[in-house]
Amino acid sequence: MKPRTLLCECTGVIEAPPERVAAPSGSRLTHSVYNVAQRMRWAVPLANRFFVGFGDRTRDGFAEGLRDLAAELGCAARPE
Repeated sequence: MKPRTLLCECTGVIEAPPERVAAPSGSRLTHSVYNVAQRMRWAVPLANRFFVGFGDRTRDGFAEGLRDLAAELGCAARPE
């Protein structure tokens, strides 16, 4: 397996009825961003520091996708 380092992770719960998702109380959705660079792995975290707000933008985008999915399923969702 190639080396990888977790850079950012977001989770949320989709509160859809059991027949729409896994029983009993919804499903947990996780979005993980990994550094999988083969060469110059050390540069990836350094470069991400230059992208001010990378983690916040990732979490905001995840929350928006979570809301969209919940709207499509007709249920509630919440980031954790």
